Amino acid sequence: MQGKLDKAIGHYERAKAVTHSQDLFDVLSVRIDNLQQTLDLYKDLPD
Repeated sequence: MQGKLDKAIGHYERAKAVTHSQDLFDVLSVRIDNLQQTLDLYKDLPD
């Protein structure tokens, strides 16, 4: 029984880590997109 529990906890911890890093990736992607849009706006401004 203990072995199954340890295995289940391991699966949960891995899933949580993967989900957390995916969330972080999504947040960074949004920030990078926003930064790119801002840079594009500045590039389009007349000197």
